[in-house]
Order: sequence, then structure tokens, then C-alpha cells
Amino acid sequence: MAIKNNMRVSGRKTPSKENIRRTNRKKQERLRKQAKRAPSQAKKKVVCLMAAHERVGITVQTIRYLIEQSYPIREFVIVGDSYTEEDICELSSKFLGDNQKIHYVQAKNRPLGKKWQTGLNVVSTLDGVDNVLICGSDNWLGKNWLRDLMPYTDKYDVVGRNRFFVCDLLPKDYSIDRVLGRQYRKERGQTPIGSGRIYSKRFLDIAGWNLYPLSKNRGLDGACQRIIEKHKVPIMIDNKIGDSVVLAIKGPWEVISGFDKFTRKSKHEKFDVGNASRWLSSKFAEAHARLAEACRIDRERSAPICHNLQNTKIKKTFTRNSVEKE
Repeated sequence: MAIKNNMRVSGRKTPSKENIRRTNRKKQERLRKQAKRAPSQAKKKVVCLMAAHERVGITVQTIRYLIEQSYPIREFVIVGDSYTEEDICELSSKFLGDNQKIHYVQAKNRPLGKKWQTGLNVVSTLDGVDNVLICGSDNWLGKNWLRDLMPYTDKYDVVGRNRFFVCDLLPKDYSIDRVLGRQYRKERGQTPIGSGRIYSKRFLDIAGWNLYPLSKNRGLDGACQRIIEKHKVPIMIDNKIGDSVVLAIKGPWEVISGFDKFTRKSKHEKFDVGNASRWLSSKFAEAHARLAEACRIDRERSAPICHNLQNTKIKKTFTRNSVEKE
């Protein structure tokens, strides 16, 4: 249809950016009201699964952001391979609420797929699980991540977003160099990123609670996506509604294929200061302070790595005031 002077032949104006933003805000407010009215949402039990490896300071702050979610996570299953990760669980337990628990499971760090699957096996044994939230140990989720996405879980078995923000740390002083917004929509299509994915118990039951290839160290998100597509369950990817983000903390402790090339690019998608980054912009000073403290701990700490035989049972359960050995 031909367009002339911002007018369609039919006489209608094309929507302006301001109208689109206003529409998105209305949708967001409607979803919030629906979530408050729906009693089923308040009763849903969310369990967070995380595989951790060293980086004590960063991982403790990651768990802290999850504990502070406005929609509560009742239980955490943290899979580690040494006493370092056990310390992470103990340090994180001081932030827990009265009805929250952290379960520590010990398993070898490689293959990584086997480590994640071990944790998922443990989650399947917990009582009353409705949804499972997947989160990497270096991915900070905005406070309202679950509040914004959980209303979708009544209709969809897999819920997430395919956008995230990267915090690139300099090797020498770990200061924040830049925060980049990167759209994964073109690269992944209708595929949510791994961290922040919410799976329903219904889907996990259909898949037999088997999502991760036991022999793989890389490509785990794609492997999970193939299982999702195999069972043809409904997926919801929300990038426009809500004010929470995934902030990926990347730095000299890891090597990501193509990451250096990406950060050196002079042309990249502009940083979105709208809804998607509102949490980051409003909490940047706090996030910076937490990041500085986390990096200080990681620099000063040099705990020995003590690998042990894989254990598919919970080793310890931490609450705010106690530790229970299984």
C-alpha cells in the first residue's frame, strides 16, 4: 500500500513511536492487574536452577538478585563441583526470606550438560513445583522479571526473552567498560535466551525432565530448543512489556567465541533506554557497587578446587538461619 506524507491511502496515519510506547505501557499495566486478580499466579511455586563454578562474588550477587525478585522464588537448586560452590550457597543464605531454601547439589563441572541435567533431576524430586526458572551464575535478572513473565505461564509452557544486555569488564581493574544492548531476535528467531527461561511442569513431564545432552559442554540452549520444538509446546517471547532485563556479566575469566569482536564493533544496535533497560538505568549505581564488591572478593579469593564424585542427591539445604545435611 502506497504511503504519502506519512498518510496511508486509506487516510490512516502510521503509528508514531510515542503511540507505540503508550500502547506498550497500557499492555504492561493490564498484565499487572491481571496478575493481581488471578489467584492461580500467587499460588504457583517457582524453583530456580543454576549451575555454578567458582566466581564467588559474582555468583552470590546473582543469587541475591534472584532472592529479591518481586515474585518470590521458593527454592533454589545450585549445582557445583567443589567446596567453593558450597560456600556460595552458605554466603547467599543470609539474604533468604523465611519461606525460601537453597539446596546444594555436588556434581562434576564437565560435561556441562551432565551438570545441568543433574540439577534438573533433583528439581523433579521437589514437592509442588509448578515452574522452573533457568539462570546462569553470571546473569543478573531485574527485580520484576518473574512478575512480568509469570502471567504468561497459564497459557504457555516456555516463557522468556531473546534480548539481553552485556556488561563487559576490563581484565586489569574489572571496572565497567560499557554496557551494550544486543538484539538476538535476528540470530535466534523465536528462541528465548537460556537465562531467564521459565519452563512449566507440564512441559517437563512431557519431556521426561530430560533437556540437556549429557556429553555436551556448549550449545545447551540450542539443544533445549530442539526438544521444545520436538514436543510442539507453546512458546512466549516477551521483549516489549515490562521493565526488567538480563544483565550478563562477562569478563576475563571466560572466553566467548566472537565476543571480543562484538565489543570492538563501532556499529551496534543503540542502547535502549526505554522499558527494556529501565531497571538497569535506575539501579546502575547499586549494580555498580555490588559488582565492585563481587569482583574484589573474586580477586582476593583463591580457594582450592576439590572435585568429587557426582552426587545426584541434595548434599545440603540452607535456610536463612540453619543448614540441613541430607
